[in-house]
Formats: sequence, structure tokens, C-alpha cells
Amino acid sequence: MRHKVCTMAAMKSGVQSKKENGIIRWVYESVFYQIDFVKLRLKMMEYEKEKVYFLIYTVCISANYEIDMWIL
Repeated sequence: MRHKVCTMAAMKSGVQSKKENGIIRWVYESVFYQIDFVKLRLKMMEYEKEKVYFLIYTVCISANYEIDMWIL
């Protein structure tokens, strides 16, 4: 199974994000968020596509981020 994760796009100004080594970190209203896409890709083998997508979307939407994920 191959995975492709798109770049995250900020929906609000003042959001700082940083991506390095497959980890995306950002701070929004003094709250720190982090997603490790390397580990997530490994875990995707264990979950249904819908559950994984919902998990990512839920985490990102809490910081007003929008993310798209395709599982090829």
C-alpha cells in the first residue's frame, strides 16, 4: 500500500508550522500540536482508511488547519 500526504495549509493567519523529518508541528493560540506522519503511515496498515482520515482531520481542524490525504 502506498500513501501520499499533501501539504497542510493554514486557514488562519498567525499560525506557525514547521515540517521536518516527517513531523509537522504547529502552535495555535498557545497550544502545541504535532503529527508524526512517518509513524502514522505505519499505523495506517492497522486501521481502516476512514478512521485514519477522521483522526487526522479531527486533529488538524482543531487548529483550523485543512488536510487532504489520499491512500493509493
